[in-house]
Amino acid sequence: MFFKLLTLPISGPLDALTWVADKVADAAENTLYDPTALRTELELAEARLESGELTEAEYETIEQGLIERLREAHKRMAAKERQA
Repeated sequence: MFFKLLTLPISGPLDALTWVADKVADAAENTLYDPTALRTELELAEARLESGELTEAEYETIEQGLIERLREAHKRMAAKERQA
């Protein structure tokens, strides 16, 4: 207990920084693997393909990446449900 009090001026800010970094990482992961956002991105890519803004090859590359992230999102959601 006494040691914790002595190291509090150093450990306190470090603990806070670690907590903030964890929250930022969680928010970034949630954004990266948000199924609704991924579907929206896929729809936008389709619209860009139809308007001629993207070639078929560019669209397929984008589509493949988004589908992979969507699969990962579903795996993460299933894992969270199993933990609950």
